[in-house]
Amino acid sequence: MSGVLPSELGLVGQNLEWLYVNHNSNIIGMIPSELGNLKGLTHFYGHDTQLIGAIPQEVAALAQEGSLTDFHVERTLLYGTIPVNMCVIADLTFDCYGALCGCECACVPHQVTQSVNCLETPELCR
Repeated sequence: MSGVLPSELGLVGQNLEWLYVNHNSNIIGMIPSELGNLKGLTHFYGHDTQLIGAIPQEVAALAQEGSLTDFHVERTLLYGTIPVNMCVIADLTFDCYGALCGCECACVPHQVTQSVNCLETPELCR
């Protein structure tokens, strides 16, 4: 698979539980907010990709609703603050390479890798 994650993934229905796009540098673009429609999604593996942008609130809501239990986005180009409602995820992994941890992230105990990137580019943390 290559290119952007299609927003049509959100139309797959309630039966999609695991979404693996990890270890694929050909995956680019933003995480579609339509993934928030996947009420059965329990596992999202997007690490080692070229995903960029912020985590959509619609996806973060899946964690708050209790379905999303694994979310892995380390070694991506994602940035911003991890939505606080995602802090309930038991298996949450991310790093600061794209300033995803944010500068005031409530999820810091989950942080996999500390990078000076967050400190060098604080404007990405807002």
